[in-house]
Amino acid sequence: MTPEQLPQNSMMLMLQLKDEGDMSIMCGHNLAEELGEETIHHLQDMLTGLFLSFDNLIYLYALIGAMSRYADELRDELEGEGVSFEPDEELLKAIQDAKVIPFNKKKMH
Repeated sequence: MTPEQLPQNSMMLMLQLKDEGDMSIMCGHNLAEELGEETIHHLQDMLTGLFLSFDNLIYLYALIGAMSRYADELRDELEGEGVSFEPDEELLKAIQDAKVIPFNKKKMH
């Protein structure tokens, strides 16, 4: 897609996977002159900054994406089944024998 094919006042950051596993990163824009020179320069600077940071921080973005996916999986797991706890017989006996000290939740600091 060329910048001229973009809808007016649009910007793009496009990734293209190559045959050998490489990635090509391209950017472009179709900004109307009516936006004003200052606004256009600001948007172009922003797009260039995104382009350069994406090109140089690709592994960081992959790590952030992986952490987000793991967090989603963990949340789904915890919300689905919930956490269950079954006390061991030894703990139950210790509670009955008063070997476990109860905490007053109102006085905890």
